[in-house]
Formats: sequence, C-alpha cells, structure tokens
Amino acid sequence: MVTGDVTLTAATTGFTDGVRLLRNGKVVTEITKAPFVWPLSLTSKDNGIVAFEAVARRGTTEVHSKTVNVTVALETVPPVVSLSAMPASFSAPGTVTLTAVATDNVGVTKVEFLKAGIVVATKTSAPYTFAAPITAGDDYGVAFSARAYDAAGNQATSDDTMIAVSIPTWTKSWADKTGAVVSDMSISSGDDVVVGGGFAGAANTSPAFVRKWGKNGVVQYTVDTCTKNGAGGTQSRVAAVGDDVWHSCFEEIGTTTFVRLIHIDPAGVAVSTETLAVPYVPRLASDGTSLYVAGTSSVPYAPFVEKRSATGKVLWHTTTFSGTGNDATALAIRGGHVVVATRNDGGSHVDTTLSRFDAATGAPIAANILPSTTCAQGTAVAIDSSGVAYESCTQWDAAKGTYALTVAVLGFDAAGTAAGTTTLTAAQIFIPSITLAIDSQDQWLLGTKYVHLDSVVEKRSSAGVVAWADVFLPNQVATDSQNNVYVLTDALHGVTPAGVAR
Repeated sequence: MVTGDVTLTAATTGFTDGVRLLRNGKVVTEITKAPFVWPLSLTSKDNGIVAFEAVARRGTTEVHSKTVNVTVALETVPPVVSLSAMPASFSAPGTVTLTAVATDNVGVTKVEFLKAGIVVATKTSAPYTFAAPITAGDDYGVAFSARAYDAAGNQATSDDTMIAVSIPTWTKSWADKTGAVVSDMSISSGDDVVVGGGFAGAANTSPAFVRKWGKNGVVQYTVDTCTKNGAGGTQSRVAAVGDDVWHSCFEEIGTTTFVRLIHIDPAGVAVSTETLAVPYVPRLASDGTSLYVAGTSSVPYAPFVEKRSATGKVLWHTTTFSGTGNDATALAIRGGHVVVATRNDGGSHVDTTLSRFDAATGAPIAANILPSTTCAQGTAVAIDSSGVAYESCTQWDAAKGTYALTVAVLGFDAAGTAAGTTTLTAAQIFIPSITLAIDSQDQWLLGTKYVHLDSVVEKRSSAGVVAWADVFLPNQVATDSQNNVYVLTDALHGVTPAGVAR
C-alpha cells in the first residue's frame, strides 16, 4: 500500500529495443535503454488497486512481466481556498494585488493564480500573493481565481473574483469635427494629451478647437476657439503649461484675419484672448511652468521668440537671430535652453538657422547657419538630456533645382558644435516631412512622412539603433513622462514604450 509517490523498476536480460510501462493495461511511457525506472506520483484519484506491468520489446517480439498491483490509500480531503483582490476596479492600466488564503487538513503544497482560467503564476509557500498587470486588453472586466493543491493531489479552486476594467484605448478621433485637421499636440505635466485643430477653405465657417484627453484616455473637454477658422487655414498650435492650455489660431472677422493667443483654464474655459500682431500662427512650447512663443513679426518680417508666465505675462522677448531667416518653423525647450529653427519665407531654398537662447534671460547662446543643401527647411526640433539640439531637415538639390532624395537630422551641442548627422533616404522626389521627439531616456521618436509611400514612426537611439517601427502617416509625435508615445495622424494613437498599441 502506498500513500503518495512510488518508483517502479524493470530488469531485463539480453538486448531490448525498449521497455514500456503499462498502467491498468494502457501504455504510460517507454524507455529505450537501461535503467528502466519510473518515478510516479499517485493521487487520491488513484485510490484502490492500480495494476502496473512492464513490456520488453525487441523487434515485433514482446515479453510481459508479471503484473504488480499497488494499493493506493490517500486522504481525499481537498484544501479550502479563497481569493481577494485590491483594487477591484481600474480606469487606467495598473496592477491588481491578488491574495489567496489556503488551508488543508494535511498541508498545502502550492497555489496557482488563474486569469480567465489560465494559470499566470504559482506560489509554493505562504503568503500566497501575486501582482497581476491590468491593461486596456482587459477592458470590460477580467476574472481571477486561485487553485490550491495538497500532497495527495487533492485540489480546490476558489470562486471567481471579478475585476471591473474600463480603460479607453488610445486611438482617438475628432469625427464630430467634420473636415478638421489636427496639426499640433502637447503633453501636460500630468501626462494629459492636448490637441489643436483647425479648418481649411474659405467656405468652411467652423471654429478652431482644442481637445484635451486625460492620461486615462477620457475626454476632459473640447473648446471651440477662433471663429470661421477655415479662411485662415489649418494652423492651430497648443502648449500645456501645468494644467492650463495655450492655443494659437487664425480667426476671420469680416474680411480681416487675426491671429489669436487663447488661455484655457483646467476646467476648459477660455479665460483670456490676445490678438497678436503677426502674420502667421506662432509655434508654442512649454517647460511645464512657462510658455514659449516663436513666430514671425509683421512687416518687416523677422523671427522672434519670447517667454511668458503661466498667466501670459511677457517675461522676455528677443529678435536677435543670425542669418537671413525671417520665419520660425520649429521650437523646443529643455534643460534651460530654448532652440528655434528659422527659414527665409521669401525663398524656401536658402540658408536656414538653428538658434539657441538662455531660457531664463533670452540671451543668445549659439547659432548655426545651415546651407540649403544641408537644411532647406527645419520641420522639427528636439533637445536631449545632455543639451544637444537636433533639427530634422528637408534638403535641396541645387543642381536639379528640386528637393533632394535625402532628409537629415542634424545635432548641435550647447556651443553650436556639430554633434552628429543622421541621413535618411526618401527614395522618391516628393517632399518628405519629418517629426521628432526625444524621451527621458534620450531615445528618438522619429516620424517620417512621405507622399505616396509608406510612412513610419520609429524609436531609435541617436546612434541609429532602431528599437521598433510601425506604419503611420505622422503629422507629429510626442512622448510623456512614462515614455509612452503619441502619434498624431488623422487620429491620435497611443503607443507603449515597447511599441505596442495601447
């Protein structure tokens, strides 16, 4: 009589091709060379007499051993197990802590945690706890349970514990804004996502708008701003300063078009509107506490950049730029430095300039004047943690009188010294557009938009090592404090740091 594990051993004489083990007349397994040993675990389900037999095989000849009857008498009392979970509901990705309480008249040998009936973790000693991730894939709810085992193989499973999950996925649209083009986005210090939209065509009388999603993907507000925005085009810029949002857009009144700068409070109320004496909608950026504005002054055209307080007060304003550029095309702020890319609006194929300023005072720090063959127009600027500023550039082929088949990302350190160039081949004659962001780990989020070709967003190091790439048609990319990636196309897409759609 046995009360648990048993070891069966078969001995043979002469050559054999293998020895099979039969259990109650059915083949369990076969061993092809000595030693012929089978350690088996018997459970309470085997209680009674179990007949074992060994069969030696040589070619088509089989020799059977005598039958060995094993009497199994194991206790049959199953464990008792219950499961609790904290918290019981989720509106954003997180972790649920599962705690099982298991007891048995002899002893618990292990506890399994199951998610929707599938084992996801096993614990062999108390306390029986497991931290289970909850993601958008669990939307609408998920069931967890615990299964306990004792030494006799008895088992018991707890009742299901339901976790309520309502996590909106991060693919957002503005289908309610027919004909809108969303051209800009900003990530707040609390990782909320803000976009600015506008309209094209004089016949379109719809207003520009700002929409803000919380980091859990729920719309916090939508604010209509500049009226009859269609005549002014689709330029619509946003920057989140703390929980406030600043928005610049065109507004048409009668036959006159104005450029507005609008302050929106955390409740989604436009608390102030300022008319700017500029011909184009300016670029906006934020360091979390202050607003930075870069644009083009009215006649005579000249680039400017300024810093404003969270309430909109101008703290400094400068027009001290090198080169012939008269239009600001990109703006970035990080590490106490403001970087502005400018071009000459009178000719797209002349020198461009990348200028760096002190964020505290507005004093010029460095400037790089770039020939059009290197940078005909800067489309995005980003700064890494060491202060290197990168500008993505379309390039001009002077010999052919057209845009080159290459685009480049140019790096310059705080002193204006070149710090590396990444060249990308467009492989076609249409003008490509490149968007660029840099996360907290200095990984690039590079969006390459081509006409009539597949366009991609990829995560790569400045050395060019690509971590992942995905097909998008990106207008802009951004990253939050957790290094999640947001891609602005004709919708807003959220992507995890690993490149998985949220």
